[in-house]
Amino acid sequence: MRTAPPSRLRPAAADALRAAVAEAGGVEIFAVGRVDVDGCVTEVEVHARGQAGAVNAVRGRAHPGDVVLHNHPSGVLLPSDADLSLAGAFGDDGIGFVIFDNDAKRATWVVEPHRREPRALDLADVRAFFTEAMPRAMPGHEARPGQAEMAAAVGSGLNAGAVRVLEAETGTGKSLAYLVPSAHWALANNSRVVVSTYTLTLQGQLASSDIPVLGRAGLVVRTAILRGRTNYLCKRRLAEALEDTPADAPQRASLDALAAWAAHSSEGTRQELSFPLEDGLWEQVESDHDQTLRAKCPHYNECFYYGARRRAADAHLLVVNHALLLADLAVRQETGKDGILPRYERAVIDEAHHLEDAATSLFSGRVTARSLRYAVGKLLDRKQRLRARGALGQLYQRFVDDPRSSLPGDRRDALAAALDAAGDACKDLSVHAAARVDGLAVELLDPARRPALRFDRAFRAEPQWPERVEPALRLLDAQLVAATDALARVVLILADLSDEDRARQPQPLFDVERASRRLTTAHRVLQRVLSDARDDVAWAEIARAGRQGAMAGAICAAPIEVAPKIRAALFDAVPGVTLTSATLRVNRSFAHHFARVGLEGPGLPPPEGLEAAFFASPFDYPRQAVLGLPRDLPPPEAAGWDTAIGDAVVAAVEAARGGAFVLCTSHDLAQILHRHAARALGDRFPLLLQDGGSKDLLLERFRAAGNAVLFGTDSFWEGVSVAGAALRLVIIPRLPFRVPTEPVQAARYEAIQERGGDPFREYALPQAILRLRQGFGRLIRTGRDRGAVLVLDRRVHDRWYGRVFLNSLPPAAQATGPLPAVLERVRSTLGIAPVDRPPPTG
Repeated sequence: MRTAPPSRLRPAAADALRAAVAEAGGVEIFAVGRVDVDGCVTEVEVHARGQAGAVNAVRGRAHPGDVVLHNHPSGVLLPSDADLSLAGAFGDDGIGFVIFDNDAKRATWVVEPHRREPRALDLADVRAFFTEAMPRAMPGHEARPGQAEMAAAVGSGLNAGAVRVLEAETGTGKSLAYLVPSAHWALANNSRVVVSTYTLTLQGQLASSDIPVLGRAGLVVRTAILRGRTNYLCKRRLAEALEDTPADAPQRASLDALAAWAAHSSEGTRQELSFPLEDGLWEQVESDHDQTLRAKCPHYNECFYYGARRRAADAHLLVVNHALLLADLAVRQETGKDGILPRYERAVIDEAHHLEDAATSLFSGRVTARSLRYAVGKLLDRKQRLRARGALGQLYQRFVDDPRSSLPGDRRDALAAALDAAGDACKDLSVHAAARVDGLAVELLDPARRPALRFDRAFRAEPQWPERVEPALRLLDAQLVAATDALARVVLILADLSDEDRARQPQPLFDVERASRRLTTAHRVLQRVLSDARDDVAWAEIARAGRQGAMAGAICAAPIEVAPKIRAALFDAVPGVTLTSATLRVNRSFAHHFARVGLEGPGLPPPEGLEAAFFASPFDYPRQAVLGLPRDLPPPEAAGWDTAIGDAVVAAVEAARGGAFVLCTSHDLAQILHRHAARALGDRFPLLLQDGGSKDLLLERFRAAGNAVLFGTDSFWEGVSVAGAALRLVIIPRLPFRVPTEPVQAARYEAIQERGGDPFREYALPQAILRLRQGFGRLIRTGRDRGAVLVLDRRVHDRWYGRVFLNSLPPAAQATGPLPAVLERVRSTLGIAPVDRPPPTG
């Protein structure tokens, strides 16, 4: 159990109250606060400002379980007769009454709030919503067999505060199946439910399509979408960038376009932008936790990020992504304080098959030459700007050179020395970062043959680790420490500046503080790499970057297992969690998913009340889809495999007359098959290749053509939906096993082996099966769709695990045999007559 602060005001709530009192000039204010499970105030909303000795108490804004708060500027926290009278009136309604001082460091709880038990949903009412309210909202709506039952399963988890794991196949309508009970529960309990997705695509679908249905059906609920902070534009930083950039500078046109866009944008997020930006430009204007003036910012009232925060604090349903949810949970777990998100009591995690990937990414770290140069870049003098001096130079000019400086003489001298030392250390780091990181990667790796190298025990036993690699990493780490210490000295000397002095020209000090934090983060990554911790995997990697294709290296560290972290941060901390996806089961079992996210495993007994359920698709797969499994193609390891598969892809595209996704396991394979098809098919079909451009634009071109062929990789295996005849064929050239030499994958295989397991059966095979199921799911999106999935990998016939793959797929009709016979079945399913070809001449 966490220890409550003496005042029982969480830091974020205390900061908000302190800022509100200061903004009101130190007079009394009246606020409403939410109370968490530890009895502490977590969020506050200010509703009135008064005089030095009185303020209006606004009724109707607080609910049972909340508290009302007002300050005594005198610092005497004894309740007056008027306070006691109001406290009694609020207390009769189950609302607590709190008096605090102007610094929000002490508080008197005159009346405790009512500790209410959650109101349970009537699951019959939840089911009835889909049969009675939905048809009114959506004329022609027909109840889907599994949707209402899934909604009831979500509702039971919300009621019990327990974990539910629910697989709902494509077509079930799972989004509404969890939104409806979540909205009902949030309204009934005046609470908040967080809905988390992995992709922005699903977030957009929820906001534009699914959530509006709730209102049309009479379920009026406040909703908000909150993204990671750096997705929002900062108006103050944009204004400073405009002031700092000459009219003829290359970036000026883009900054002007950003300013015009920001003047009319509703959310101010990067995802709303309809025009591209130069590399690094968004980083100059993004909202940043390390660079906020909060209420003192001149743009605070119209700030995009704080506007989103205010909407989030007022929402019943709050939509976020997995990275933001896990970061919030990690902060709460580490500090015992408020996290990034407003307090919530229940969570629904869609696309839950990505929960392990999201957690791995959150707890991983990378050090690159670019990131180090970017961290210190704004501190150093630079050219092609109106103000050529960097942040260190600006601080020198303001506090050392300026005779009006607020610093006494001895501190000026100390600051001058600290700034000089920081400048030298940061310049040394910036100049030598590429040699330390990129140079080391170029020496060790080759992007074509060996793009990554694990620093495992075998490699650390080789001579090049102690002779070359470890000394280079330690030297880089020493440079990081020197720069960080020098910057910390600058921050310490300026730590007691007044709020007014700090708010005047705040950016240079912000830049120093941010650089210090980023370099500290890089230092911690290198420490993980050098320490050879058993629970981490460390490696170097290399790739071509930028328009010139220069080699860029990275030094990386990641946790080998994240299941215990997920268990502690999520399932042990949030009283009711629902996990859902179209693909959670492997061979009709949830066991793999349970193990990977910490619901079961060594030392992890299942949480009390855990239940899992499967809801089948309403689609008639035997009638709507055929699964083609040709037997006469070579296995992937055979010579000439790519040519044979290329010919098979061409034949399949001709049979279906286009309208195909070719889902590849690597960019190299996608390029090979695309080139092969281009030579064979010419311009008979639009041939699209995923090459790093806009995924949405590629999809628009595919849909519009009606007969296009798209060669895609990772992001097209899932999260995209093309209904109708535009997509009638999905071709999977190779079973989607992950590359076993990827550092994290290899380390996980070894960890499973060390505990006596089989890494192929326990990890590699289940991951590939889930990926194949996602790829299959691209085909049938409505009850009217028809099409075929072709799996061209012969291993589904020749290897024992082929049957496991097939048992995990939807029950489509199967066509096996030689490729021509399989393609004839594809044409029959699609209603396409075979093409009569004239006999060869000669």
